[in-house]
Amino acid sequence: MGRGEGGHYYRNGLPSRSISIEQCSFYRFVVGVIVAPAGAETPPEDIRISDSSFEQNKISVAVGLGKSQNLVLRNVRSFGNQFFVSTLSYGAGDAWGEVPSIRGATVGATKYLFNLDAGCAPAVIEGLSCDSTLGLGFIRSSGPPSSRSLTFVGCTFDLAETERSIDTHLLSTA
Repeated sequence: MGRGEGGHYYRNGLPSRSISIEQCSFYRFVVGVIVAPAGAETPPEDIRISDSSFEQNKISVAVGLGKSQNLVLRNVRSFGNQFFVSTLSYGAGDAWGEVPSIRGATVGATKYLFNLDAGCAPAVIEGLSCDSTLGLGFIRSSGPPSSRSLTFVGCTFDLAETERSIDTHLLSTA
């Protein structure tokens, strides 16, 4: 979707408010759920995704517009994705889409957990469990150094082990 095409995704500029997505499955999409893809001038509020699963998507949940309020993921499952949560991949170009608060998530066989800018708004990631994942991904903070914007509580990270790679010019066959 190019810039200026946001009119197809919202009506009269009205924001999304008080939306609950419960007990849904998202399978083989580019993005399972995208919050505020582009074009809306008023940020969405009170978006909750709970008891849902995301399988074989590029990104499970993407946030496209900064200053969104009260985005919550609760008891979700994500398997076989490139990223679990991204705030940098889609939207109007805001580098600080709100990081959803996560309360219980199981992530497996996902390349990276995050591609996000934690910005200034604090977010809590609680009860996240991952396995067969290469790493946390890409987490940056455009906010002031004194702001504590991302807190992990009670999380378990069982990252995938990879083979060490040695450049062929350093390899010794002697």
